[in-house]
Amino acid sequence: MAPGYVWDARELKQPEGTYEFDRVLEAPPKTRAVDLELVLQWTPTGRVEWQAMSFQSAAAPAPRKVRVATVWLRPRNSPAGADSVERFAEYIDRIAPEHRPDVIVLGEMINRVGVSGGPDQQAEPIPGPTTERLAGQARRYRSWIAFSIVERAGPDLFNTAVLLDREGRVAGTYRKVQLPFEEVSLGIAPGGGFPVFATDFGTVGMLICHDASFSEAARELALKGAEVILMPIWGGRETLVRARAIENGVYVVTSGYDYPSEIISPTGEVLAAAAIDKGPAVAVAEIDLSRSFPQDYLGEWKDSYQRQQRPSAYGR
Repeated sequence: MAPGYVWDARELKQPEGTYEFDRVLEAPPKTRAVDLELVLQWTPTGRVEWQAMSFQSAAAPAPRKVRVATVWLRPRNSPAGADSVERFAEYIDRIAPEHRPDVIVLGEMINRVGVSGGPDQQAEPIPGPTTERLAGQARRYRSWIAFSIVERAGPDLFNTAVLLDREGRVAGTYRKVQLPFEEVSLGIAPGGGFPVFATDFGTVGMLICHDASFSEAARELALKGAEVILMPIWGGRETLVRARAIENGVYVVTSGYDYPSEIISPTGEVLAAAAIDKGPAVAVAEIDLSRSFPQDYLGEWKDSYQRQQRPSAYGR
């Protein structure tokens, strides 16, 4: 059986230099014995010793189930950005009563898709018309809603992901960092960081489309504690998006146009999907953020990909 590591420690006031480690680990079926080892490495002069150790039974972590719905919807020939946004709002009204999702993910730049003209013609502030329109759906269905719009902030344009809470309030925004040249050439500016957001079900991060082409973006979110990455995406390579889930041990939820709308597990399994260009559709899955993913030889998946990596060695 691959070992389970006890990573987290807190320093005790007395005696000086004493640390307390603890962790709840799941015993494999038919377990009869356990080895507990204390190891100090990478110092020729250090010394470490037990002060006390104990085992006690513990309840399994309570499930943290989240019902996720991701939409495939591509408005076409809209007179204005508000008309495309209205299509998304109306579709939420169709699916939310049946599926009762905790979180709904919509596509990239929903105030621009299907509209002619440059992004500056559809750009709007946050809060603004789009967030106000979808706030009603968030309140009505008690759902978190994530999407991306063209944002105007003073003289600048951004491709910005928005997270609305169950009350319709703007709970967080993320400005797309990794811009393809097509967006740069249209006057869109890049963001400068990767925030995470606390929700009532767990910690969420957001990425947008081309961000998935680079491992660093998802890794930054995972290092900050993201358990789910919500990703409006116009198009891209499915293998790269799934790699972002696998290499960080997180759930990834995409909502695309030239990309399927998918719910992907931390091991890269597609739990639900809505296909490209088959008409408006929704993919729904219930995920459990307390679920573990034990792997032969490696042990717990999240330990391998979130705890054993040594980012201090990578530099900047």
